[in-house]
Amino acid sequence: MYVYDYANNQLHKLTGDYSSGGWSSWSYGATIKVRLVTDYSVTDWGFAIDQIEYEGGSGGGGSNNVLTNGQTVQSSLSGTGATETWTIDVDANAVSMHAVLNCGSNDYDLYGKLGSEPTTSSYDWRGYTSGGEDVTYDNPGQGTWYIMVRSYSGSGAYDLTVTVTYDNGGGSGSWGNGGKYAIVIGISDYESINDLNYCDEDASDWYNFLTNHGYEVHVHGDNHQANYPRYDGLATEANVRAAIQELAQHATAGDQVVITSSGHGGADETNGWQYSGGGGTNDVTSFLCMWDSSSGTNGNYYEDKLSQTLTNLLLA
Repeated sequence: MYVYDYANNQLHKLTGDYSSGGWSSWSYGATIKVRLVTDYSVTDWGFAIDQIEYEGGSGGGGSNNVLTNGQTVQSSLSGTGATETWTIDVDANAVSMHAVLNCGSNDYDLYGKLGSEPTTSSYDWRGYTSGGEDVTYDNPGQGTWYIMVRSYSGSGAYDLTVTVTYDNGGGSGSWGNGGKYAIVIGISDYESINDLNYCDEDASDWYNFLTNHGYEVHVHGDNHQANYPRYDGLATEANVRAAIQELAQHATAGDQVVITSSGHGGADETNGWQYSGGGGTNDVTSFLCMWDSSSGTNGNYYEDKLSQTLTNLLLA
């Protein structure tokens, strides 16, 4: 049995017989989703939800709207002038904060402030272009950051992602100078597509093997950080691509580099390599499914983009 919040982030997982039950993590939103997965091995009664714990609130933001680094949240605004505020805790070794707001055809603005809620006249940074926003703020400083989404015009849903980049081990930050580097990716629980088993264990095994052989290893995984020996961020397409690009810019001639990925993959019949099958020759482009992979192209790290980055790495 799986428990998810309103944005389909997994809060809880139970396998087998749990007659004594258990509490899920808190869901910061008005919706909790439950999914039961069964197989043929056992025939038995399902599950019951017999207790619910909640805190009341007025909506539109507040202390319960907590962001996870690199993880997308979804919400909505009721109309022009409406606001919603989120918080994220930032450590002292943060080197940048990157906030991305998608709001469809609406015109929403974004404000950030350290230590207290921003307003349209009091903020540390803001994004106020037409449509959505994409803001990078360097050296944000330690403490609780308040991120306010405001409707300049329009109403409806929005997506918000805030990614904090850290220096020297506090997240997907800078590399050292040891000359042996590795990026390890392992995704068992996806945002939208079918989950897998043991990919986080694969990532842990690779981490242990490579660190024992003198590599500096950065690890990107799903949203269960505790399952990894080190966690440098959610394995979204954007985060993984940025991590590989950063390594490509850092590595020099003679360095040793390893990149591993455990998770889903696929191929599209577009302009790519050719194979013969199905009565003809087909052009195929393969890709790695990142955590945010969906039925479209979002979240898929295509071979042409990966190849270009790796080419830059080989030429470094």
